[in-house]
Amino acid sequence: MNRIKKISNKMYLRIKQTTKRDNQQTLLIVLTAFIIANIIAIITALGLPTGPGVYSRLLDVFIAIGLNALGFVLFVAITSILLSLLFIPLPRLLVSAIIYNGLLFGIILYEANAGMSFSIFIGVITTSLSLGLGYLLVYLIKNKMKKRVLFTLIALMVISIVIFNYPSNTALEIEDTISNPIETGSYETEFFTYGSGSDIYRDGFGSKVGEKTLPVDASHFITDWSDERKAFWGFEPTNFPLNGRVWMPKGEGDFPLILMVHGNHTMENFSTDGYDYLGELLASHGFTFISVDEDYANYSNFVGEPNDNYRLRSWLLLKHLTQLKSLNEKDDSQFYQKLNFDKVALAGHSRGGQAAAMAANYKNFFDDENLYYELSDINIKAVAALAPTDKLIDNKRANLNNIAYMVIQGSKDSDIYDFRGNKQFHRTNLSPNSNLFKTAVYLENANHVQFNTSWGQNDFSLPRGMFLDRFALINKRDQQFIAQAYFTSFFKKVFHDDPSYDELFQNPQSYIAGLSDTQIISQYKPSGYQSIKHFNKSDELNSGLTGFDESEIITPRGRSDKKHPKDVLKLAWSDEASYSVELTPTDLKGIESDNTEYISVTLANNLPDSTPNIELTIASGNEIKMRSEASLAEVVEINNTTLGLFDRFFREGKYEESWEPVFETIEMPIEEFQKVSDEKLNLTIHFKGDKGDVLLEEIGVN
Repeated sequence: MNRIKKISNKMYLRIKQTTKRDNQQTLLIVLTAFIIANIIAIITALGLPTGPGVYSRLLDVFIAIGLNALGFVLFVAITSILLSLLFIPLPRLLVSAIIYNGLLFGIILYEANAGMSFSIFIGVITTSLSLGLGYLLVYLIKNKMKKRVLFTLIALMVISIVIFNYPSNTALEIEDTISNPIETGSYETEFFTYGSGSDIYRDGFGSKVGEKTLPVDASHFITDWSDERKAFWGFEPTNFPLNGRVWMPKGEGDFPLILMVHGNHTMENFSTDGYDYLGELLASHGFTFISVDEDYANYSNFVGEPNDNYRLRSWLLLKHLTQLKSLNEKDDSQFYQKLNFDKVALAGHSRGGQAAAMAANYKNFFDDENLYYELSDINIKAVAALAPTDKLIDNKRANLNNIAYMVIQGSKDSDIYDFRGNKQFHRTNLSPNSNLFKTAVYLENANHVQFNTSWGQNDFSLPRGMFLDRFALINKRDQQFIAQAYFTSFFKKVFHDDPSYDELFQNPQSYIAGLSDTQIISQYKPSGYQSIKHFNKSDELNSGLTGFDESEIITPRGRSDKKHPKDVLKLAWSDEASYSVELTPTDLKGIESDNTEYISVTLANNLPDSTPNIELTIASGNEIKMRSEASLAEVVEINNTTLGLFDRFFREGKYEESWEPVFETIEMPIEEFQKVSDEKLNLTIHFKGDKGDVLLEEIGVN
């Protein structure tokens, strides 16, 4: 007993001496650390909402501050006592406070999937910053004449934050000499909503709903629906609501129907109204545009997400279609005889982009004869995707047959960080007589979220999002301007066979003014396209190559899908070089000679800091019959994190590659050669410039 008492007395004396080495200066640093910890807590609370609206955000902030204060006090007290018991000769309150800050931010970032190494690094930086700012504050207080320095530092921080968040000043516009797809169309428009009429949070789907719809039962495949999610939304998988925001032309129909669905944003931050800028414009051009509500299928930081998420999203799109078909036949419905179900398009953003393609290929993902019957007289003619995912679902991906396809991807997309929608582009097959087309558009310095007006500027919620680079980010309005231009042009060409905007798909840099600092790199293939030269690793390269330092057939990274052109010809040169292919008049006439207008070369720049000039010539013998020149797009190098400082280890190296080869289409008119009947011709691709490296994917005609 005496021994235990002695030990207890010693421990008591050590605990009494816990704060012995702390003084007024170190306590001021502890206060600074506490303030920094609360800032971290507030930022985290703003990024992890527990409910919708301003009140919920304020409550989240107050709870975060309270929990942080409790955690700070307990951690500092316990850690300081342990340091004292271990005879650590340091200011223990100070050390404990700055350790708390480092651990706090590091753990939060790790839980937010920022990566272990990055989280540790930022934790160490936070510890150092807390200590450094604390000592700076002590210094400034001791030297009262230095107050102006404090004010100067504060002013510089405010200015830096303003500059960091200020959007670019670019102002894009359509060239005056050609058709303008973002001008308001000739139709007057109307807006209304449809839905359950019982939505807890959104009046448009609740008390102010324009038209009520029946719920649908998804319980046969959605089984992971927690009690917390039920409490938040007020329903279960047995009665999922069908809600939509409708932009429709006024007057008598029927009008082509476009269903647009958002991606997997936090369910507490609603997404459905984020495409009104597209809907209002498209309705003025004669389309019925519906932004489909699937917020209840989105993830939550607190209750996760429903199982079978991708199939749920596409299934809900299909159920919207079948119910809209019924409403179109009811004379008391606002949809009565206004919708043309022979002209239907599905569109989506992020996971919604993949859901749109899956819904268009529904027999590949749903074994449901009743659903097939309900959809049998609905013709899905087009799919448009903004930065879509391309995940394997049940070991399958969507394949589109005789369905027009358009994908738009931003280079600074930190969520979908490579051009995944390009794979769906290659899995889209068009019959020669379908009169459809497909296009893949890569937009320099566009990110993931700015296509939706409700998603803000950061591709990730706070605190992860605060480390993303915004310095080169395209202006939000410009990003939406380009989406408007492409969506209007795409649907007018698909549904009205309107060629007015062909130049946008074939040569966007000349179509949109103000793009001097923003490249649009695109591929375009109409249904009449026919490949006349592609590559396979088994091919022998024994002719047509002049002046190259390197020429080999390779498989670019990420190419494994059977329907994707897997292999490409890699060509590198240090001066000038050329590649020639012998063509016959039959090659140039293509599948349907009446529609064949261009010879088309698909290639990608594979060398940063180089912009080779491409010259295409067609010659008969030694006589050049036709010549066309173009500049290959520059390699788009990007920083995902601020100034690229953390790209190598943020999210465990997902951003280590600062660029990817992006393929583009270069076309040359060939109408004169369709009349040639008996002579062989040589197509030569001349590569000019000091040095270069390209990937040649295909040569074809359309």
